[in-house]
Amino acid sequence: MPRTVIGFFVFLSITTLSAQAVPKPEARSPGESPAEKTRKALEQVHSVNLEGLTLSAAINALSEMAKVQLLLDRTAVAGHGIDPEQQPVTLKLSNVKLRSILLALCGQFNLSFVIEQDLIVLTDEMTAVERQVRQRVSVDFDQLPLDKALRQLSRETACNIVLDPRQASKAKEPITLTLEDVPLEVAVRLMAELAGLRSVRLANVLFVTTKESAAELRAEEPAGPAVPAIRGGIIFD
Repeated sequence: MPRTVIGFFVFLSITTLSAQAVPKPEARSPGESPAEKTRKALEQVHSVNLEGLTLSAAINALSEMAKVQLLLDRTAVAGHGIDPEQQPVTLKLSNVKLRSILLALCGQFNLSFVIEQDLIVLTDEMTAVERQVRQRVSVDFDQLPLDKALRQLSRETACNIVLDPRQASKAKEPITLTLEDVPLEVAVRLMAELAGLRSVRLANVLFVTTKESAAELRAEEPAGPAVPAIRGGIIFD
């Protein structure tokens, strides 16, 4: 049987299993950012059978099944000697979250994934971190308390932005800032500066703390490849 026909029957298996998945992604509520909608999609439960598909075909099938946009960073994977059109996938899971499916799929090829607005990008670990903290953002804050501004930015980008809970007084410092199309890391740094604090990047976490603590953390960071990313956003009040 030609290979394309095999792929067709495997895809039918996926769509049949996914029809049993519950619940479907919720409709986007007013004010919900694309990144928040994408994060919710990662929590939806599905069953999949990707046996016999290439990496490229598996990603396309998952995208269609879960109704999300999955993008493979072909430049990054090519640098690791991965040919997505030839590399076979071995993956069959029942009643698990899309997040777990992607983790298992990425694990087979030493890859990672990152949310970029309404996209889920599959790439290598280091590139995933860089893409997340350097994604482009625009902000327009007028006398908004720092903690609320950071929380809003965290929701809109699905990035871990952590405010040092020991800086409770600074958390309520009102900030006014308007930026257009700047890297997320730069926006957080400027927001922290306006409140008399500093930001430091730890893998894919942007930690807002005092100048002294930030300097100590930077000095303690090991040189070389980034540590594994921590997916999902969190912020302390």
